[in-house]
Amino acid sequence: MALLEVKDLTVSFKLGSKYYDVVRNLSFQVEKGDSLAIVGESGSGKTTAAMAIMGLLPRNAIVKSGSILFNGVDLVKLSKDEWGSIRWKRIAMVFQASQNALDPVKKIGDQLVELYKYHNKNSNKEDAITKVYEVLKMVNLDPSTFKLYPHELSGGMKQRVVIAASLLLDPELLIADEPTTALDVITQAEILLLLRKIIKEKGLSLIFITHDISLASTLCNKIVIMYGGSDMEQGSLKEIITSPLHPYTKHLLRSLTELEEGRLILDKKRNNKVLEFEDQKINGCPFFSKCPEATEKCSGHLPKRIDLRNRKIRCINVDDKAWS
Repeated sequence: MALLEVKDLTVSFKLGSKYYDVVRNLSFQVEKGDSLAIVGESGSGKTTAAMAIMGLLPRNAIVKSGSILFNGVDLVKLSKDEWGSIRWKRIAMVFQASQNALDPVKKIGDQLVELYKYHNKNSNKEDAITKVYEVLKMVNLDPSTFKLYPHELSGGMKQRVVIAASLLLDPELLIADEPTTALDVITQAEILLLLRKIIKEKGLSLIFITHDISLASTLCNKIVIMYGGSDMEQGSLKEIITSPLHPYTKHLLRSLTELEEGRLILDKKRNNKVLEFEDQKINGCPFFSKCPEATEKCSGHLPKRIDLRNRKIRCINVDDKAWS
């Protein structure tokens, strides 16, 4: 049984008197020990999917259909009280730009101790302090960080504090939503190496959300490509990067160039406008209006997933001949 299985998830937002699907029939699995990247541009629905997994959708959003199974338990059906034993304790999340959420008038140690005690009502202060020092060491922060204020830390150090906070309760699954946003390239690399080390040492499963497939290529073993609220292609990251099948994935990778060390970067000389998602009501494939391989059949309804060996693709023009 997979640690996490998202099955045909559709999330809708209410605007005015109508509901609009932001995530459409999304499905993927995370096995124990997996590092799964969800890659997509702004508006693709990747963060909304993560918030649905965490049970933190805004009030104007609903899970219209589908299920989110965590160790066989459907998270969609949980009550507020039942979520108390799951959120942060078994599934934790590093939010985008979450380093800015640190309380500026409280010392780092006090904030983490307070967080630990809030979720462990029976714990004493000594246990909490011990745990905080443990996670600070885990993210390569000096013990002196405990007594510092957020303004005394660099952006990279604050991000390490946020990662430490997510590890306080020893979760099984960590969701990291654009954890390197607003960090310089060197600090980005350090944070990615840190995440990789922590995942290996603690045996965590990871969902890494990013718009940058080059970052995913340094950290994850599996990938889900999202566009317009739906999964376009998913499977082994290495296989998809070396031999993409979905037209959108092909265009996404054509916008990148490969460096000698194997990391992918955006090629700014190329015209990447084809990758932009237009905000419009879509019945069929969301990539239909820009796809060079599209036919009229593509506009009628969202294509079903095609299982090809170890890969899943939503495209009616892809068949097993693509492998020959």
